[in-house]
Amino acid sequence: MGGHDYGPVDDATSTRAVHAALDAGITAFDTADVYGLGHAETVLGRALVGQRERAFIATKAGVAFDATGRTWRTLSPAWLEQALMASLRRLCTDHVDLWQLHWPVPGTDYSALRAWLEPWRARGVVRAVGCCNMAIEDVDALQRGGPVASLQVGFNLLERQMTPVLHGAQARGLHTLVHSALAQGLLAGAHRAAETFALPDLRARHGIFRSPTLPTHLAAVRTLDAVAQQLGRPAAQVALRWALEQPCVDAVLCGIKHPWQVHELAAARDWQLPADARSQLDALASPTSPPVA
Repeated sequence: MGGHDYGPVDDATSTRAVHAALDAGITAFDTADVYGLGHAETVLGRALVGQRERAFIATKAGVAFDATGRTWRTLSPAWLEQALMASLRRLCTDHVDLWQLHWPVPGTDYSALRAWLEPWRARGVVRAVGCCNMAIEDVDALQRGGPVASLQVGFNLLERQMTPVLHGAQARGLHTLVHSALAQGLLAGAHRAAETFALPDLRARHGIFRSPTLPTHLAAVRTLDAVAQQLGRPAAQVALRWALEQPCVDAVLCGIKHPWQVHELAAARDWQLPADARSQLDALASPTSPPVA
């Protein structure tokens, strides 16, 4: 709902979607300071005014940006402190429930960085520290400087390369969150053929829609559609249900822009995949993806 990387949005509709999520029992909201160049946090913060106690806010820092939209990765304490204060203002809150380091940066002393973060956690400004899109080696280095609560990586029915990383995080006592659970919309029913996206849409720059395996993925989506039809459920809901049932996954994240999406996707919590349907979906892994254990 940042209105930058995934096409235009309407803030009033986004606000209604947040309220619909709360009413549906969805209380965790994952965002980042760079999403919409700050706009996503602003919309979420305004939507939660008067309802902050009902929500668990997870945001991220580590991608710096300027007014022109230029971005670059940095984990310098000077930038991170500035980013944290800006996120608190935009989110209309005095604390972040989970503050995640957004991307690894080569050469970073992660142990020292985590130790720098510890006073913010001790004061309650950051209730828990997490990491995002990082390798297990980065996680280990971070944990040497203080407790790390979670790891978030991309994972979905078609892209399972991070399966070993998720298992490794769980073995270290971290909670696992997965983003891109609907493969940038490919598993949500919005796209059923190769498409061209216009800048600044994120999908024009990178991601599954620019992947050389897109034809294979489109064929897999047709199988997903058939399974969903057999079950009498939307394809997006089936894809989320599959992700929720993976032992290496604790929480599944998916984007919303409209209240109707909340109602459709929230229903993924309330049922189990039949064994035959799960077998069909398990077989859809990309040739480059390991099997899910």
